[in-house]
Amino acid sequence: MRVKSVPIKLDTERRLCFNFNAFAELQRECGISFIDLQKFVGLAASGSDKKAGDSGLLLPLYELRGFIWAGLLDETPNITLKEVGDILDDCLMEKPGEIGEALLTALMESSFFKGAEKKAEGPKPVIPKTGVKKTT
Repeated sequence: MRVKSVPIKLDTERRLCFNFNAFAELQRECGISFIDLQKFVGLAASGSDKKAGDSGLLLPLYELRGFIWAGLLDETPNITLKEVGDILDDCLMEKPGEIGEALLTALMESSFFKGAEKKAEGPKPVIPKTGVKKTT
């Protein structure tokens, strides 16, 4: 089954696609582990305190550039990280919400994260403020 690509308006209309190859390249070239990716998608899908369009703000800049680069590889196989950085230079500040929304939507369309939104809607885990249990 082909992973659905998602439109993103950058320097021109492009498409993000997070298939297996995109995730493999993201991991190899940018050092982003699959566990870190799962954490990001889970946090973004849960809605946390931010809108989905603000999700790009949760990422360091090198990771944001890496995600966009990996997502563009299906459509533009020879695009470089530097080229993506140059594209983001021209448009990130104008429309960060749109870019974040497209990125999250494209990630959710991947077979790795299909249904993550539904899982994230359940009860939130309770994390204690300290690791020490009170004993009486």
